[in-house]
Amino acid sequence: METEEIEKLFDRLSQQHGIASEASKQIFTLLIHVTLKYRDTLVEMGEKALTVEETREALDELVYMMKENTFSKNVPDRIQNLVTLWNEEIKHQIYN
Repeated sequence: METEEIEKLFDRLSQQHGIASEASKQIFTLLIHVTLKYRDTLVEMGEKALTVEETREALDELVYMMKENTFSKNVPDRIQNLVTLWNEEIKHQIYN
């Protein structure tokens, strides 16, 4: 997945959900950065690049995890890894 595709996905989501506050924009920027870093890590390890669909699934899983404080059943490793990275970075951003 290209950097531009990831940025467009997050832009569409922010527009759909009316995200305009500075704090929300910072979180979306953080999610983009972490997603691109994870994608690059996967490629460096010789794995297939992260797809737009996987990123969408990861966003859904992030919302689920924030509500339920656990992952849903049968989450693919790549998606679980990305959501874990997002969660760690969000916590770091908030608490530091």
